[in-house]
Amino acid sequence: MTTTGDTMDELIQFLLARIADEEELAALITADTETFNSEPRCLYEIRRKDGNITTITRYTVYDAQKQLRECDAKLQMINAILDQPMSRVRPEDLYFLRLLAFPYTDHPDYHEEWKP
Repeated sequence: MTTTGDTMDELIQFLLARIADEEELAALITADTETFNSEPRCLYEIRRKDGNITTITRYTVYDAQKQLRECDAKLQMINAILDQPMSRVRPEDLYFLRLLAFPYTDHPDYHEEWKP
């Protein structure tokens, strides 16, 4: 059985990895504004750094910039929890992290025990 600290550490690592994925995708889109703003109903394939291909539809540069701001906000929220000594972390903090992870329930690394 894992302790709350172990669960929180694993959940934070999961969140940081998902945020990095979103930042990478948004940065790729922002870097290629002409392609992503030209055909609003086209599907786009993006080859990621790890070689995998992601297919997206109608993702504009505005959406990518908004996504980058959301990533920054999530990182600030996580850091606000991490900046506390472990002895001061409250159960509500773990619940809050679970809420941040909830949109990723379809990711293969998501743990069902993290559902809020």
